[in-house]
Amino acid sequence: QCGGEHGPWGASKAGDGDSYTVLLTLNNLDPATETIEHDSPVVVLRKEHAIDTGGAGTFRGGAANLKDTLWLTAGQHYLSPFRTKKPSGVGANGGKAGPNGAMWLFPPTTDAPVKGLVDTTDSAYEHSEPVAGVLNPSTHALDPENGEYNYFARRQVWATAPKTILRCLTNGGGGWGDPFARDPERVLADVRNEYVSIDAAAAQYGVVVVGDPRNDPEGLRIDAAGTDALRGKAQ
Repeated sequence: QCGGEHGPWGASKAGDGDSYTVLLTLNNLDPATETIEHDSPVVVLRKEHAIDTGGAGTFRGGAANLKDTLWLTAGQHYLSPFRTKKPSGVGANGGKAGPNGAMWLFPPTTDAPVKGLVDTTDSAYEHSEPVAGVLNPSTHALDPENGEYNYFARRQVWATAPKTILRCLTNGGGGWGDPFARDPERVLADVRNEYVSIDAAAAQYGVVVVGDPRNDPEGLRIDAAGTDALRGKAQ
């Protein structure tokens, strides 16, 4: 209930991949947050789509899901995240693979009550305990190129202190088709909805988006000349 039980779907020639799929044929359950918190001594802090995790393509893969849970008492956890060594959301027809996910524990640093959310930037993982994934050995952030693989079952039971936070990030869905052929207006909408960052819009799709997606999402616009220049270089 508190891990990465459900995740995204890959894109196809018909359109973008769904970002949260529950397969009824596999008898999967998707409990409500209130049910999870009723059954276990836990608070669900975050359950959201993670930015820049859908495989780039003419049609974008579904975004990975990020879930943070705060455990109020000491616990013993049997953790088994899926497929964190190599991408499972492969790209098709020129689309890019969705990035791998991972799992971390954030032990409490003080006796004070937990306030706010754990950040999602790379620097936030420095004091985490890696559970699974290809992670930088120093920063513990995702590092698919030079990181080290952490196997979740190297420890049969993961014992945690009260106020430990468990973070689960699923893999991303694969993209379909050439990312530079994606309609720039779709990329703009992805930036507005925080599926894609401004930097990734330029690097992965060749679309230059100008503005502030957090404070003025409706004010975002496409720099047509900059976009033409980026896409022209790729041809």
